Amino acid sequence: LFLKSSISASSPLSSTSYRPSDPHQNSAGVACCQSRRLGSAVSLLSDLMGPHGSARTRALARGMATVVLMLVVLQLSTADSAQKGKEGEKRAGTEGKRSKSGQGSGAGQKLKRLADEGFSAAESGNLELCSSKFAAAAKLDPTYSDYHTQLATCLRGLGRKQEAIQEFELAKLHMDDTRNRAGGDMYWASVHINLGYLYAEGGGGGSVEGGMAKAAQAFSKATELAPRLSDAYSYLGNALSELGEFGKARDVYQKAIDKVVSKSETDKQSMLHFHLAGALGNLGNTERALKAYKASTRANPTFAAAYTNMGTIYQGKKQNEKARDVLEIAVKLDGQLAEAYTNLGVALQDVGDKKRAVLMTQTAVKLKPTLSPAQNNYGRALENDDQLENALSAYRKALQLSGASYSDAFCAKVYLEHFLCEWETLEEDMKLVAEHLRNNLQVSQRAQEPCVQPFRAFAYPLPQ
Repeated sequence: LFLKSSISASSPLSSTSYRPSDPHQNSAGVACCQSRRLGSAVSLLSDLMGPHGSARTRALARGMATVVLMLVVLQLSTADSAQKGKEGEKRAGTEGKRSKSGQGSGAGQKLKRLADEGFSAAESGNLELCSSKFAAAAKLDPTYSDYHTQLATCLRGLGRKQEAIQEFELAKLHMDDTRNRAGGDMYWASVHINLGYLYAEGGGGGSVEGGMAKAAQAFSKATELAPRLSDAYSYLGNALSELGEFGKARDVYQKAIDKVVSKSETDKQSMLHFHLAGALGNLGNTERALKAYKASTRANPTFAAAYTNMGTIYQGKKQNEKARDVLEIAVKLDGQLAEAYTNLGVALQDVGDKKRAVLMTQTAVKLKPTLSPAQNNYGRALENDDQLENALSAYRKALQLSGASYSDAFCAKVYLEHFLCEWETLEEDMKLVAEHLRNNLQVSQRAQEPCVQPFRAFAYPLPQ
């Protein structure tokens, strides 16, 4: 699925890096908070704060504030009755625990004041003040989990992620205490999801050593606590995919599709099929991946990333007209999706439309100058259009971004330098060309498209 040839498309979009309609989802989450539809708020807002949320979402000033608001509402609507609304009831359990740690009614009033001030600070967006108030409350009453979760959320908003992780972990220690169960399983599912985000942030292995594995454990626990919370399955599958456990990820996505998400929830069905296709592609099952991408676009006909990856599969199958057609749909749906434009440029080149190939690949590098496959594909389109000096410049930019290990761009660069009589580094370059060729012809590469085109004009024998 992840094609290597310089005459093929760039790699498919990651199933964990694309979120449709982020601003709309953000607004919907806020509305759910305001109407106290807490389950929906957890689902919508936590999705936006996921480990692979789009850059646009992370840049939204309201993003963290709405998650803080979510926890505030959870506190006010659930733990509030345990913390503040039962002053007139028998409070033997809670007050007894506080008395054991030297806390009397005066301490209780102080805790109430600190919590109220923390909530007010959160609502006004003052996360520094919010964190200081909940830190003081957690110090006075260290076994009350909600102080830790509120503090963790504020710390994350301040960029103090490791401290936030510690606070969520402290909250978990007291998860089974009676007074910490007022929020129910949905509340604790959201706690585990937020903890999982922090561990998973940045992708790869996660934000700390073993972080992605810890994230998977947290998301798995969330699915146990809230087995109908479909987003938890998406996060779990994404974390497993980052760990390279694509078979397990496939099974998680399939379970969510078959048993958790209703057919009427088309956006979620679409995203889950998108994730499923990514896992299937990584397992080498491109036919099933193609079917999953088609299912994703049936559920959500405006999902540009699914059309983009579908086009990549068609390119790998050399069905160039089909690739072009679905990629044309992708760029019409999302004019900012650089991957769609560069893939479309390659597809147009494959069907002989050189001029539009240059235009589309050029658009891709303008949209995302740091996308090295886009620079490489731009170079190939320019070369095909006999703009050799410009093509060489594009290949060099691709190598600046990815290094000499990017075999397609490196070999194309060496060829053009040789053709244009730029021979200063030819001897050393040819040694690396030979290494790239040997690697490309290994048995382990048999499922990939071989990168033989860059070697088409080397008439001289390669070094032994």
